[in-house]
Amino acid sequence: MESRGTLLLVVSSLIFSSTPVFTRIAILDGIDPLWIVFLRSAIASVILGAAYFVGRKRKSELGNRNSGIANREPGLGNRQSGIRDVTHESRIPNTEIRIPKTEARKNLAIAAAAFTVNLLIYSFALKSATASAVSVLSHLSPIFALVFAYLAMADTISRNRILGALLSSLGAVFLVLDPCKSGDFRGYFLAIGSAAVWSLFVVYSSKAMKDYGVGFVIFFMMAICAAASLPLALSVPLVASQKGLGYIIVLGVLNTGIVYAIYNSGIKKAGPVVATIFMTISPAFTVALDFLFSRIVPTATFAIGAALVLSGILICGRIPAANALAARRTD
Repeated sequence: MESRGTLLLVVSSLIFSSTPVFTRIAILDGIDPLWIVFLRSAIASVILGAAYFVGRKRKSELGNRNSGIANREPGLGNRQSGIRDVTHESRIPNTEIRIPKTEARKNLAIAAAAFTVNLLIYSFALKSATASAVSVLSHLSPIFALVFAYLAMADTISRNRILGALLSSLGAVFLVLDPCKSGDFRGYFLAIGSAAVWSLFVVYSSKAMKDYGVGFVIFFMMAICAAASLPLALSVPLVASQKGLGYIIVLGVLNTGIVYAIYNSGIKKAGPVVATIFMTISPAFTVALDFLFSRIVPTATFAIGAALVLSGILICGRIPAANALAARRTD
């Protein structure tokens, strides 16, 4: 199970690596970040909603077909006399959405809110900083996850975690002080803020998927994001060329709709800690794509900072990831 989840996370990381590059190209083309957030989430919600409801319909039809076949089989007198055929009923897929408890609703609401806020902050960060820098800084989420775990659950902070946090923090300083950076400090601070919000999204979305399932959770959070960002987008004019709108369509279909379906499936199978660790491979591909599309050449300061950030993240996540995988192997 964990090997399949790992594969899904690797694939999603590769797709995610192009997101900051395409988003920044769209912003430089003149599209406001608010419109990017709305259009991405709206396109994705249509795709994911259609996939979810078609899937439910097919499961319902399969259940009805299996029920009809079973009723024509001999030896079903017990069913007709009112005695449940437990063996048969266990084969019929349950197509009803369970009404979860208050805790599950809270997890779903926090996941949707965190996703919306993260997408807004992340998009505005790309307005003021390069795709490579934002990609690296936004992957500081494991550090924030450790801090949240310590504050909320009094989780023990080991030496490895302290070392990882220090390395990542030092790397972030290198990135912010890069003499060849483009834009201003707002983009860097927003990228760090998106990392903090992303850590909340990963934790609470993994909890919500246990009660609602992957399909419903990703459709719900995309729909909420689209609904919340529409009034904000309408407050600014939509200015875009055909090229910019083309990138928006790609962002909505591939980099939002398809990739989150893959990523959340990976979270469900491998766990949130492992998911966050495997996302650290994404910035390396982002740097390559940034050079390919925008001719952004990383400086020595940027390379040192990025290496420190990613090394710190891997050190922090090495023990939790190993423990998570070991626990799943014993299940």
